[in-house]
Amino acid sequence: MKSGTGNPARARQAYAELLLHLAPDPPPWPETRLVPAAVLMLVVGQARPAFLMTVRGEGLREHPGETAFPGGRVDPGDASPLETGLRELNEEVGIKSHDIHFIGYLHVIPIFSSGYGVIPVVARFEGDWERSIQVPNFEVSRVFLLPLEIALDRTRYVFKTVPGSRSMVPILDWEDGPPVWGATARILMSAIEGAPDVDGRDETPPVTLNP
Repeated sequence: MKSGTGNPARARQAYAELLLHLAPDPPPWPETRLVPAAVLMLVVGQARPAFLMTVRGEGLREHPGETAFPGGRVDPGDASPLETGLRELNEEVGIKSHDIHFIGYLHVIPIFSSGYGVIPVVARFEGDWERSIQVPNFEVSRVFLLPLEIALDRTRYVFKTVPGSRSMVPILDWEDGPPVWGATARILMSAIEGAPDVDGRDETPPVTLNP
């Protein structure tokens, strides 16, 4: 396991690299039967930017106890994936939309195992996130921060088999918080696809996401 020792400079560089992959408009929806969904990749903190992550409640029917971004199915009344992400963020952790600054979209990520096509929405929260959240609740048992210099370092991702699955799934190699794997890891990998390593090296080939 790799150490999670903090590196604020690398975190800020990782954030700058992330911005290069974002689009101002939602990506076109592919010709697929997948159900549209959106997740909100909320960046918090100035000195050491990090993603606000959730651990799903143990009483949930789908994926209890797993690490995730706030998000869910796009409702018919949602004007955009951003609106979906903001609504789910408020429902899951209590943060209001007026505290959020939209940054951009990543491309659609097909999650065939669950039947969803996920649109990641990246946004920033400038206030005191710890005073804004309302956790734990039924949907979310806890939240934690995943520093960007760890989340967006492609060398930390490995593919392994997990109990209950015969296929290889991506897993983030870190030891300072809950495990990050599967669809959540794929979403994070989509943010670094083709980007140089966050410390400036580009010795590893671009990550290719496998359905």
